[in-house]
Amino acid sequence: MGQLLAFGGDDESPWEVVGVVGDVRHTGLATDPEAVLYRSYRQNPGRPLSNERPQIAIRVDGDPGSVVPFLREAITAVYPDAALGDVMTMDSRLSASVTEPRFNAILLSVFGLTALALAGIGIYGVLAHAVSQRRHEIGVRAALGALRRDILQLVFCQAGSIVALGLVSGLLGALAVTRFLDNLLFGVTATDPATFIAAPVLLAVVAALASYLPARRATRVDPVVAPRHE
Repeated sequence: MGQLLAFGGDDESPWEVVGVVGDVRHTGLATDPEAVLYRSYRQNPGRPLSNERPQIAIRVDGDPGSVVPFLREAITAVYPDAALGDVMTMDSRLSASVTEPRFNAILLSVFGLTALALAGIGIYGVLAHAVSQRRHEIGVRAALGALRRDILQLVFCQAGSIVALGLVSGLLGALAVTRFLDNLLFGVTATDPATFIAAPVLLAVVAALASYLPARRATRVDPVVAPRHE
């Protein structure tokens, strides 16, 4: 603070360091912060405006749009040839900067939910078919004294083996393709531990719900009729 920096030719007055700002991501939220330096025209009033477009950020109370006419008049009074354009609130500018990532996130979320629904339907179909194929066995077990919890355990163990195999395969596949998702993520890594824990837990819950109906149907198999069923 208070140090002087010289830019340009010898005819330009040095600039005094009057403050330090935080990190800036001008090109997008997913990019790394870049080195940025702001220069105040008040420190060098004789220096004309450069060919680059000056940018002004204003904090206001109430509706930001209400100050645009006043701002336009104030700029015109100082620089009659200047034109005020690209006026946006910070929320609108931030929203516009993440339009593409937000679309990608929504699209991936839709695909993920669709895959989750298909996984649940698939698990239900496989177990329902398995229970139907093992109807005779389940009836024999019930006739020999197997309790309801024993039959439930039988069905859920079969579902667990299927789900475990699918989760292991899915996690290995996810680890293999996460490197292609780095440019779509912000604030989280492609190998985020919380995500890799939450996703299997969610799939396990869906699998348990999808296994419930076939398991309950298995407990209702008539031990007298089932051995006669082919």
